[in-house]
Amino acid sequence: MTSLNYIDLRSNKLYGHIPSCFRGSVYYIDFSSNRLSGHIPASLMNGYGGNDTFLSLANNRLTGRIPRSFDNINFYNINLSGNRLEGDASVLLGKAKFSTQIDVSRNRLSFDLSNVTYPEFLMELIISRNRIRGSINEQITELQWLGVLDMSYNRLCGPIPSGLRSYPSSTFEHNKCLCGTPLPPCT
Repeated sequence: MTSLNYIDLRSNKLYGHIPSCFRGSVYYIDFSSNRLSGHIPASLMNGYGGNDTFLSLANNRLTGRIPRSFDNINFYNINLSGNRLEGDASVLLGKAKFSTQIDVSRNRLSFDLSNVTYPEFLMELIISRNRIRGSINEQITELQWLGVLDMSYNRLCGPIPSGLRSYPSSTFEHNKCLCGTPLPPCT
């Protein structure tokens, strides 16, 4: 299947591991809402160099870490929410990325958010219900298109950047020690 480029098998009852044979021209994979388990193959989507890469593995039973090889992929949209993934998700972030939507919520991810930079055209960032620590980098306030933001239920600390004060308190609730509008003032 060398010319295969679009795979949509969402909302089935698929189980087992994700095969590592999808690479080259595949730019769209949606395996969300199944019963897939095991690790995300490091070779998944390797070889495709476009900026329109779409990957949704949401609501499965995946474990392990987000592959370091994802650092070399420009995901337009990536959704890994609702799994049991651990470790560092910062490979999905970075100023040079072209991502518009990133959702890694409801996992067991644990990394320091303090020095992370964000894709310039990011419109949606959902990292809630993880174990992410550190502070919120001021660079996030430079994102002109950011509309959806959820950093709740993590271990973040420090003042909320003033450019994020228009978001509701639910965006930042249940963190270790975030403070400032829209949460209680810093002491």
